[in-house]
Amino acid sequence: MAFDNDFARHVDQIKLRLPHVFGKEATKQSLIIPLFQILGYDVWNPLEVQPEYGSDFSKGIKKGQVEKVDYAIKINNEPVIFVECKTPNVELNIHDGQLARYFNATPSVRVGVLTNGIRIKVFTDLQQPNIMDDKPWMDFDLRSAKQAEIDALKKLRKTEFSADQVIGLAEEMLYYNVLVPFISSQLIDPSDKLVRLFAEEIPSIKRIDRKVVDRLTPISRKAIQSAIIDHVARSFNAPVPIETIQSEKIETKPSIKKFNHLAPPNLQHTRCKGTFGSTSFRKWNDLIKIAHIQSFAKAKSFEVLQKVTKSSIRKGDHSGDSGYYFSPEIDISISRVDANRAWECALHLAVYLNTPLKVTIEWLNNKKAAFPNQTGTLEWNP
Repeated sequence: MAFDNDFARHVDQIKLRLPHVFGKEATKQSLIIPLFQILGYDVWNPLEVQPEYGSDFSKGIKKGQVEKVDYAIKINNEPVIFVECKTPNVELNIHDGQLARYFNATPSVRVGVLTNGIRIKVFTDLQQPNIMDDKPWMDFDLRSAKQAEIDALKKLRKTEFSADQVIGLAEEMLYYNVLVPFISSQLIDPSDKLVRLFAEEIPSIKRIDRKVVDRLTPISRKAIQSAIIDHVARSFNAPVPIETIQSEKIETKPSIKKFNHLAPPNLQHTRCKGTFGSTSFRKWNDLIKIAHIQSFAKAKSFEVLQKVTKSSIRKGDHSGDSGYYFSPEIDISISRVDANRAWECALHLAVYLNTPLKVTIEWLNNKKAAFPNQTGTLEWNP
């Protein structure tokens, strides 16, 4: 817990200092060195954190010039972590190769860190020993770090550091980061492979052909959603009836309920606001419009978008037709939908784009509403 508090204070310092940080030295002193201090390293002791660490691993363009990594973190006088620093305005991805040159030529180093003080990328050698992986196993913005990322960062602390444990965690996170979006997409829109697997469990089906897969796909989707709802329902105690709460006449601030994005409640009789990616919206149909505009940028054609979306769309302006509204940005008309269908369609496109979606829902004071006069959230993150 102490590290979590120190990390939170460090993030506050980043936000405070960032507008006044110019140049690499200022970045290191103001943003990067403090991070390694809270990781427990004596940053002023060159026997532990050696700045401008040079070796014969990489000769520069000029004859006799030696490239130097910004910091080498040592244990028992042997470098185990290399840290390469850049300024906050620098795109880190183009500097992976520079860090790899240092990493690949130093067998004792199993962890490489590339950071600009606000974003941190951590590499290891999962694919081939002593050869830095092309992709980092950890890559996030410190200012918006999730708890899982903070917990992973703890493995770099001086008191806990073990190259083998870091590599084990890296392998676990690599698999996790691949599986979570895949499983999430399968729960929303099961693939033919998954449907065929389900079909094998149905004794009456003797031959699995295209017709069977098409017939089972919507059934599989419903079955998955029902299984999730059943699992969630059994995970919680039955809620106190709203009538009971109202009868006690105790004034309390309504709590914000967080719902499972794969098993949302009935969204009829609601108002909404939220963000799709980084774009804000305040109506359900505005959400659908934004989702289609962003998806069109990836799909690049009406025909591809039509295959991707769950909404009914038409080329051109059909706003005069009942039930359609026109999006001039992409020259496409989109069918109006109710709140339940809006969430389903928007979530499907968020998964397609691998972009976050967050909606705050406010139920109207209506007897037919699922949670009259209450507030909830639905959220999906890649």
